[in-house]
Amino acid sequence: MSETTTGRRPSDNPTVLRPIGEWRTLGPGVYRCMVYLTPEAEGGFSVEAATLPGVASQGNNEKEALANIAEALEGAFAAYRDLGTKIPWLTMPRERPSTAKEKWVIVHA
Repeated sequence: MSETTTGRRPSDNPTVLRPIGEWRTLGPGVYRCMVYLTPEAEGGFSVEAATLPGVASQGNNEKEALANIAEALEGAFAAYRDLGTKIPWLTMPRERPSTAKEKWVIVHA
């Protein structure tokens, strides 16, 4: 398989997904998304999609926040599909907040 069609970089372990580049379709109904994970002063984490406006979530810990943003993205994809409109991806990711970590999530829509 080539990097272009699978979204994977060559690796000794083919199950390790190493995202590169911007959002793109990995296969029918599978998307890879850059998100920004930010610790909140009162505890927990907020997380927002870097290239899809209006998609955000939160969680008590990093794992929960990432699972919640994946669910929010699935809901957004379903809404766009139901409306018959294209997903309005930004061509460039929004600027990462200074306290945020850049993470990737895989979403099956």
